[in-house]
Amino acid sequence: MRTVILYRESLSELEEIEAMQSEFGSDRCLNSRTLIQKGDLVIGRYSCLPFYKELENDLNNIGAKLINSYRQHRFIADIQNWTTLLGPYITPPAISEFQDLPEVGEFVLKGETNSRKFQWNTHMFATSKKEAINMRLLLQQDSLLCSQTIYARPYVPLHQYGTGIGGIPISEEYRFFVLDKEILTGAFYWSEHFDQVSPSPRANSVPRDWLNEVINLIDDNVRFYV
Repeated sequence: MRTVILYRESLSELEEIEAMQSEFGSDRCLNSRTLIQKGDLVIGRYSCLPFYKELENDLNNIGAKLINSYRQHRFIADIQNWTTLLGPYITPPAISEFQDLPEVGEFVLKGETNSRKFQWNTHMFATSKKEAINMRLLLQQDSLLCSQTIYARPYVPLHQYGTGIGGIPISEEYRFFVLDKEILTGAFYWSEHFDQVSPSPRANSVPRDWLNEVINLIDDNVRFYV
């Protein structure tokens, strides 16, 4: 089986393409589905949407497959799926019925898949229920989010190093890449600010036993995720 990356060239930066080709080889970094062969395992990079199901069907017809099926993709793509699964253990709920929000509290808003995090002060962070309701109306007119369910989640402040674009807090957050329940790598989420924070955040400070408990909860809902 050959593992390939199917990327959309118009959305990929040159540095990213060079990094992919360095790790996988230029012959396994493809910018057209017509180059995919029978038996290939396909990692989609900006290439699956908006027709994920149709792409899955096309690849199945030639005997190839995506690393995540359409069902697995949908588990990740709608935040309510995994916040419901992990909620009692790790993360605040995603609430779509804004009348159910507490009268007092702060909230973060996003679409089921995407957010406007770099417009934090105006499009993501609400200081009250009333502001959250007004912000939802704004997001429902956004070209990226208008077709997505808008969710609000109780805001949980983390250790903050500073402030980024649009007022977004640069916090102690880490990103881990997982394949088939195995952690491949992990790093500080705000890597572009790494030189500005002290002490330097290290992913190995996150307890592995705790990470493994989270991974076991996700189980077979998705193969490859962050």
